[in-house]
Amino acid sequence: MDFVEYSDFVLRYSEVYQVPETDKLLAVAFGLAEETGEAIGHLKRKYRGDGFNREDWLKELGDVLAYLSLCAAYSNSSLEEIAELNIDKLSEREWKGTQFGSGSDR
Repeated sequence: MDFVEYSDFVLRYSEVYQVPETDKLLAVAFGLAEETGEAIGHLKRKYRGDGFNREDWLKELGDVLAYLSLCAAYSNSSLEEIAELNIDKLSEREWKGTQFGSGSDR
């Protein structure tokens, strides 16, 4: 399966949720934040000494990926476009020697 097939599946799957068109991006952005927090919770438990279940961690990352895919779709974009833009940004930082630091424009 490639990202186009995956994104199409996630978009079809998400159609069961009754969210007004004007609120879809906000709703999936909230979902992305929530699922990211749940994924981070697995790491917290690992470093707190409560154990770590790799499969549960990967399933949460899958939920993060699904919401990221929906954020892309509702922004008239795709995971591929986001990945390409990110590679361009990171490559420029590498070329400029600015991989470390903070801020988007470095």
